[in-house]
Amino acid sequence: MSLVRVVADYQREGEVSSAGGVYERRFKVEFDAPPASEETVLYAAGVPALFSKHPADPYTRLMRKRATLLESSGSRLHWAVICNYEVKPGTDPDNDYNKPWDLPAEVSFTAARYQRVFEAAYGKLSPFLNNQLQDVMEPVNVAPAPFAAGWRGASRTVKIANTAGILFDPGLGQEELNTVIMIRKSRKADDVSVPELLRFRWTINSVPITVGGIPLEAYQGRMNDIRLTPRRAARNDEGADGERYWDVEYEVEINERKYGHLAEVLSRGFMKTRDLISVPQGPEDVERILDGLNRPTAEPQLLDVEGKITGVRPYWLKFALNIWCDWKTLGLPIDEWGGE
Repeated sequence: MSLVRVVADYQREGEVSSAGGVYERRFKVEFDAPPASEETVLYAAGVPALFSKHPADPYTRLMRKRATLLESSGSRLHWAVICNYEVKPGTDPDNDYNKPWDLPAEVSFTAARYQRVFEAAYGKLSPFLNNQLQDVMEPVNVAPAPFAAGWRGASRTVKIANTAGILFDPGLGQEELNTVIMIRKSRKADDVSVPELLRFRWTINSVPITVGGIPLEAYQGRMNDIRLTPRRAARNDEGADGERYWDVEYEVEINERKYGHLAEVLSRGFMKTRDLISVPQGPEDVERILDGLNRPTAEPQLLDVEGKITGVRPYWLKFALNIWCDWKTLGLPIDEWGGE
């Protein structure tokens, strides 16, 4: 089988709108023997390549084409190829669409919900204010208008306890929302080591970084997932196969608390560090906490950084349950428009 000829058909259509031009061109393709498949027809020499420019409108590109058998010919030798041109939104018309890795990353935002147990709050309803019950929040971490307590950067410092000052066990539960940044970026196959890239899944950032226009302090970002899909770029004008590349999707969950995704737990218990010990090394360095009557306490007591009783400021322990690392080599976009 060999190609006999490709002829441009004058049955063409076109329209122009505020988004740009949309065109259809048709080509008649003739063979001396039936082709192996429709793909042979679509990529026959003389048929325009995908993403090539329209000859009369350089701002449009060939985005789709399809092959149709001309039934009137009575054989599988005569075909029509319909080529559809349009403007690809948000891109430079002079860009080479055969190189999707040169296009900016796509950034979008969503949210993740999770349940969290709290032992401290931003504020609480004051039961006594001028000797009256008032629906007024105490002025704790007051945020600039129009935001209420809980604005970005605020911290929970009001102990959630009963009227006797005893912490609830378990603490108060509530659903929380974290911002999630979804990033999609194409990368050349030779520039990606899949095993190395996948090692970043479920890690937290170890140094400050800006992702999608949101500045993150250390530990505030967690890489929930990295998904890779193998692709091949469009064939060039000579019909040669395009380069291989990966469509890479990143899912970054943001925790805006000061220590981000580090797990926090209130230091409290029934045992405390002995008075002359600053850093306990073993069971012999701790002792049972007793009340004023020299009896073991019925409730766990708040402990300070040295493991001794504190009645002033509770100490929160922070634990990294995820591996932390520098995300700089990932090339994540620094703004919401995909710029690196």
